[in-house]
Amino acid sequence: MNDIIQLKNPKTELYHHCKKVVVDMNFPWFYTKRTLLPEATPHYDRSNHTENSHLTHSLLVRPNDGHRYPIQCSEHLENCEKMLMEIFDYNNIRVGCFFRMCLNLVFPSGGIQLTIPHKDHFYSHKNVLVYFTNSGGSTFVEGEEHDPIEDDVITFEGEHYHKLPERDPRIVLVATYTS
Repeated sequence: MNDIIQLKNPKTELYHHCKKVVVDMNFPWFYTKRTLLPEATPHYDRSNHTENSHLTHSLLVRPNDGHRYPIQCSEHLENCEKMLMEIFDYNNIRVGCFFRMCLNLVFPSGGIQLTIPHKDHFYSHKNVLVYFTNSGGSTFVEGEEHDPIEDDVITFEGEHYHKLPERDPRIVLVATYTS
């Protein structure tokens, strides 16, 4: 069984609009120094993996700290959610609920190139990644690798991590969901 499932991207008008907005140099990004809590990843090999700082734009914040539901935190959520649903519908995938949705911008960097293996939540969920740039930065899930090109879309479950891009910034939309 494949852990990574590559979806067909219909590249609709809304998809192109969302991508254009996100990759624009005026899109608002926010610095994130720490990506994971140490207790979420107690077993990773610190000699081969790094916790990298990056830029992020949260669209839908995961339930946490007393909140039992996700919280919208960006005006761009509605279009990104509709765009993802176009992709899911095109691939005949049912989505029950989104738990989290954000955009990440990761820069090429020296040193250790693999991020920390992790799961996004402590509860059952699936992940989807939409690659808005053609900068490399493979995604690894349970030992399987996806070497992305621009406009790829993948979904998966389980522990995952990625390789830092080699040349240009890597911009992805990341969402977690349940069927």
